[in-house]
Amino acid sequence: MERKERKELLTSAEVIKILGISKNTLSRWIKQGKIGYIQVGVRKLFPRKEIEEFLRKNAVNLHVDVEEIIKDLDENLRSIDVEEKE
Repeated sequence: MERKERKELLTSAEVIKILGISKNTLSRWIKQGKIGYIQVGVRKLFPRKEIEEFLRKNAVNLHVDVEEIIKDLDENLRSIDVEEKE
């Protein structure tokens, strides 16, 4: 049985795409402490669990099916990687 790769740290671009928000909104939510991150040099990386928890807490405001997004997160991330390479 093949094990799916699970990405544990997400980039800003991936979080923006997953949440359907702008870069400015992500920056604002970071400053407000709504989304946690890890600073690696000049990059901010977002723990997958942090984004999943954010989605669960804010599903009504985001108007999304959170469990469906989380279930498909790895597939969504693979499609983001493909789009960025093209």
